[in-house]
Amino acid sequence: MSFHGLPGVGKNFIANFIKKNLFKYGEEDSHIYMFSGRLHFRIEKHVELYQEQLASWVRGNVSNCAASLFIFDEVDKIPPGVLDGIKPYLDYHNNIDGVDFRNSVFIFISDTGSQAILDKMIDLYNNGSKREELSLSDFEELIRLGSFNEKGGLQKSDVVSRCVIDHYIPFLPLEVQHVKNCIKDAFHRKGAQQVSDNDIQEVLQDVTFGPKKMKLFSKSGCKRIVQKVSVVLEKKRQKYGDL
Repeated sequence: MSFHGLPGVGKNFIANFIKKNLFKYGEEDSHIYMFSGRLHFRIEKHVELYQEQLASWVRGNVSNCAASLFIFDEVDKIPPGVLDGIKPYLDYHNNIDGVDFRNSVFIFISDTGSQAILDKMIDLYNNGSKREELSLSDFEELIRLGSFNEKGGLQKSDVVSRCVIDHYIPFLPLEVQHVKNCIKDAFHRKGAQQVSDNDIQEVLQDVTFGPKKMKLFSKSGCKRIVQKVSVVLEKKRQKYGDL
């Protein structure tokens, strides 16, 4: 699966949800492997080295547990070509050299294709379509093409061109009501028993919406909402004492 969308729209949230529910020990399970494009694949000229290391790492861990989960975050920060090192393991083979990869799960998380998703959402909105009426088919080909053409780990890759990614999942930009729900949830998780409209608006005023003429979608999704809520709560504590 390949997750695509703007920052803060829930891509990592869903990946964490999968981790918690797929394995007995949840996020702490030893058969979950996380890779960060910015952290693990920093040097662009080391593509061949990264390919070999990644292929060896994946093969070794699937040999130990066929039902392993591999999550690649910030795929847009991975040098093009690196992920082709694991392309054979994503393909539809019964086994490769005696190792069966069909029960392993690979999740790619990326910002690529997010502008295409945003543009499509604006077009649909202008045409009177409701968000609830949209389907995967409205976006899947857009983000597949975005993955293949935009700079990042999937650019011009065999992983995309050979159709070994089963699902391209669009994460749609968040509207005001979605951000409000994030704000309410953040207040509750911080221990607030009641959340007033004034509390929500105080946080909401620090969230930037775009595009300029329409201001429909949060530019940062629900990122930094928890930090903004913490500031509001601290102000209230200073003013009123413990809530």
